[in-house]
Amino acid sequence: MICGAALACTDIGGHREYAEDNETAVLFKPESGTAAAEAIRKLITDDKFRIRIAYTGNEFIKKFTWENSVNKFERVLTTS
Repeated sequence: MICGAALACTDIGGHREYAEDNETAVLFKPESGTAAAEAIRKLITDDKFRIRIAYTGNEFIKKFTWENSVNKFERVLTTS
């Protein structure tokens, strides 16, 4: 996402931290080869969709910086 590529990934909790289906990525059910293939097919064949997902994902992932992470961690340590 940070390099500007559209993301297709499994719909699991960890990915849901940064991947919102059809907004910042294309999610598909784990253990479903058919669903994975369909997600990738959609990105390959629909240029407008792929570009929108890539752009939105790239803009969203830029929020995850070391500075933001450190600030949040420090707040947790000082407010506990």
